[in-house]
Amino acid sequence: MSIVCIGGWDPSGLAGLSVDERAASALGVHAHGVVAALTAQHEAGSYVLAENVASQLEAAAAWSPACVKIGMLGGERTIAILHRWLAQPRGFTVLDPVLESTGGVPLFPAAELPALRRFLGEVDLVTPNLREAEQLCNLERGAIVDASGMERAAIQLLGLGARAVLLKGGHRAGSIAQDLFATPTARVWVNAPRGEDARGTGCALATAIAAAMSWGAPRVYDLLDAIVVGKAQVLRGLRGAEPIGAARRLGHAPWPPDADDVPWITESADEARPRFSALEAPGFYPIVGRAAEVLRLAEVGVRTVQLRIKHAPLGALRAELGRAIAGTRGTRCRLFVNDHLELAIELGAFGVHLGQEDLLRAGPARIAALAAAGLRLGLSTHSYAELARARALRPSYVALGPIYATTLKAMRFAPQTPERLTEWRRLCDAPLVAIGGITLARVPELTVADGVSVVADLQVGSLEARARAFLRLLPLAGPLAHRQS
Repeated sequence: MSIVCIGGWDPSGLAGLSVDERAASALGVHAHGVVAALTAQHEAGSYVLAENVASQLEAAAAWSPACVKIGMLGGERTIAILHRWLAQPRGFTVLDPVLESTGGVPLFPAAELPALRRFLGEVDLVTPNLREAEQLCNLERGAIVDASGMERAAIQLLGLGARAVLLKGGHRAGSIAQDLFATPTARVWVNAPRGEDARGTGCALATAIAAAMSWGAPRVYDLLDAIVVGKAQVLRGLRGAEPIGAARRLGHAPWPPDADDVPWITESADEARPRFSALEAPGFYPIVGRAAEVLRLAEVGVRTVQLRIKHAPLGALRAELGRAIAGTRGTRCRLFVNDHLELAIELGAFGVHLGQEDLLRAGPARIAALAAAGLRLGLSTHSYAELARARALRPSYVALGPIYATTLKAMRFAPQTPERLTEWRRLCDAPLVAIGGITLARVPELTVADGVSVVADLQVGSLEARARAFLRLLPLAGPLAHRQS
């Protein structure tokens, strides 16, 4: 896999194309560098536009790269060359509009900004910081100071033709750095702890997003997944930054990073993060559709069960949930109810399991009510963006699936595979449950998980005999036990 990176050459090696190459390589992607400007970024700062940009672009295109990252352009002349080059399909394109150096030295003529504004409509994502957004939106310096100002600027950038905007909030004060991702139809906040800064973070972020987009499914399904990957890599790079003279050099380690580097996604900038009690390693975690099956599983020693009833009249649903909850109360069996959040709270279930669509429908207030009632929360995840949404809620456990192909329901996600489960173990700081297409014979491939959910394979023989067979392979403690710090 390869991408084209177009930008400036910084002889310090702390920004520009040298950072692009390292950021792409850390994600297993080769970067074809196209020099648009030669810079001397010292206290005074200077640059000259590079020659032969068109020839460099054609040479890079000969390798059929999957995506394009555009950084420092230096002026209108380079934009005109890119306009002609992008007339042919070049894959997903990210623009990091470099307008000034870290020290505030201008790197793009103010008189030529109208050309850059027009250019926004030719790329798929633009990633300005607040100072760059102010210039692109023709605002006074320092005009964007809060979340509402960021939202107004993002809307204005979309109005200029941008298809998607990641407005970086690093210039705002506070212990949490918040970036706003906006499209004409969606708006979310990407949050992360603020760390000590380093040179080249903007370059690395845009390049990592382009590199992740080149992965494609089953790793990256959409742009928000790629943004989570990019943010996680930059956060990890800040933790591993090293001093170079008076500056700090961003680290570039291979994917995946640690769980603490994964950002969290919220629908609003001021959304509180609830915390649910962690679930000890569930081991064998069957999913059944009737209260009678829950009680039979509890009798043979199953410690964690999920009751999933998708379609039933309210009265019948209440009665069935009530029987299962009452029957497991006072036992060692912990009952999770799939969806039906209000009934679970009212009837006193141990916990609730939600899919991502149900999570979004529930909304922050209902999730807060669930936490206040003392119930546990389990969340399904399939992609990096969904994991980042889960991280915002700090759930009792996270499920990844489908690990294997399954016909139980239509899935837009490809099978995740045991290898992906190992990656999730690194990225997830909650107990991890594997789900989807799991049979007794496949359990030995899943030892990195803390729990294994089984649905269809429970129907092989009697329910009790199959449950005992799974319990022999999945003890309550042992190789699947989750060790939390």
